[in-house]
Amino acid sequence: MGLTVLSLFDGISCGMVALQRAGIEIDKYIAYEIEHNAIEISRKNYPDIIRGGDVTKEDFTKYKGKVDLLIGGSPCQNLCSCGDKKGLDGAESKLFFDYVRALYETEAKWFLLENNATMTKENQDIITEIMGVEPIYINSNLLTAQDRKRLYWTNIPGIEQPEDRGLTLKDIVQPVEEKREYECYKRMAAKREGTLAFKKAWANVRTLDQKSRALTTSQAISNSGATNVKYSDTEYYILTPIECERLQTLPDNYTEGVSNTKRYKAVGNGWTVEVIAHIFKALRVALEKGAAPVMLKERVRPERSYRNIEIMPEKMQQAAEEREVIKMQGQDKEKYEKQIAELKQLVKEKDKEIADMREEMQQLKNKVFNILLEKACG
Repeated sequence: MGLTVLSLFDGISCGMVALQRAGIEIDKYIAYEIEHNAIEISRKNYPDIIRGGDVTKEDFTKYKGKVDLLIGGSPCQNLCSCGDKKGLDGAESKLFFDYVRALYETEAKWFLLENNATMTKENQDIITEIMGVEPIYINSNLLTAQDRKRLYWTNIPGIEQPEDRGLTLKDIVQPVEEKREYECYKRMAAKREGTLAFKKAWANVRTLDQKSRALTTSQAISNSGATNVKYSDTEYYILTPIECERLQTLPDNYTEGVSNTKRYKAVGNGWTVEVIAHIFKALRVALEKGAAPVMLKERVRPERSYRNIEIMPEKMQQAAEEREVIKMQGQDKEKYEKQIAELKQLVKEKDKEIADMREEMQQLKNKVFNILLEKACG
């Protein structure tokens, strides 16, 4: 009997690819994703996946006791070094708390949570305290030609660092004959030195003997994170969609069927499959040996993950008091807005009075000037 897997923020179902590559039998794979193009790519490759919807609107108690493995990489936009630094309070990264909610509501035996390793130590510690287990750091560069630093929180035992395969860009690039349309030297050379566009285009050049930077959701040459590959002094290429798939160790043309722009975004948002498969191979060993999950540290479930849990009376009272304060603040706001409007009208009236007085003074000045002029001309 295979596993029932619940995948949140599923994207293009890299988790499913990794489970199959690790040799784990799957009975049901339930995917929650809302991005249309990602779903289209996933459906093309795995039409039998059970589709969920928006994690923020789901009551995961319906899966209680039915999920063997919960997986997901909650959004990192507000956590990573290139993000807005709002952390777990950010609009995207706060979805981590829905992952936590799903974990508690399903009571899944095994779990795997992934996120960007460039987050601050403060945010890393918060997640660690909530998950009850220290993260495992793995750089994808051990298994592919891409530098991609990630943290993995899991209760799967026996996970070790992968062996370095020593791959570089020359191991994954397509023949030049297949990618002439991706040549970018002329566009790079046309950028004026000293401009931001010039700096972005030339700062991320990599040779064939080097590794790519971490894939982004775009591969335009003026994108600050995109890798431009140098073949010779006058020959540079942006990465093709197939090369990006290879950097994430996906099958060639896995994302085919949508525009290149959407393919880049889908792959950039995905997992490095070989890294996840490496972790799942440890799960397969644990399942075969009947090993128990890693013992979790004592932890407190964050209130923000209680979205669908019945609110206790004291919480209801607190919420009512907060609503009353907001109501009072609203009334005060209306009162102050009315006072401000009255003051603005008063200022307007005073300004008119001042203008009238200035007009009268100017008329008096003119009369005096005319009188003096008549006397002088005698």
